[in-house]
Order: sequence, then C-alpha cells, then structure tokens
Amino acid sequence: MCLPDQDDLAEVLGLDNLLPVVTAESVEGALTGFALRLTPGRDLAWLALAVRRALALTIPGRDDDPSRPSNADVRDELRNLAQQAEEVSRKLFHCQSAVDSTLWEHAWQRANATLSVGSVDSAELI
Repeated sequence: MCLPDQDDLAEVLGLDNLLPVVTAESVEGALTGFALRLTPGRDLAWLALAVRRALALTIPGRDDDPSRPSNADVRDELRNLAQQAEEVSRKLFHCQSAVDSTLWEHAWQRANATLSVGSVDSAELI
C-alpha cells in the first residue's frame, strides 16, 4: 500500500476507512435538535473524525480469533490470580515470629558473607 502523505497514514492508523458513512453531514443530521456548541477550532468534520475513530476501536479485527476470551474474562482471571497471590503472600508472612526471624537471620548472614568475600555471584544468594 502506498501512502502519499502523513494524513493518509493517520487515516489508516486511525481506522478511518472502517466507517466511511460517518461524515460531517451524517453527524450533523444525527445531532439535529441538539444544541451542541463546538469549541473554537473544532467543526463537524473534526467531530465526525473523532466519532469514526472511537467507533472503529470497537470493531473486532480480522485477525481476532473468535475463541479469544473476552477482556472481561481476562480481567476477572487476573483479579482472581492477584487475590490468590495476595493470600499466599499473607500466609507466607504470617509465619511464627521465630521462623520469620530465623529466615531473615539466615538471609543476612549469607548477604554479609557474600559482601565480605566479594566474589560470590548474586545468583548464589538465592
């Protein structure tokens, strides 16, 4: 595809070609009876472009697999996993204080030994 200028590239990236019927005239017709005042420098052509681009984002792409889970399903799964991680973290850090102290003491001894030797790889700390 040949794009002669920057405006054509913006049209392609903005998916303007997906809704060619959303024009300044169609937006004006749809807004008949509404007292819409646009800010200076904005006109119905600008509004039509904004509407076209906003609506184009809701159109599924050609490459979208129909079996792809919805965004809501993905969001719910991420929330579920975050909740599980929080519960595990809470359980890990609610060990008896003696166990917790022993773990920290061991970690600091290893860190101090490593720092004094200076030749131990940081991966060995784990």
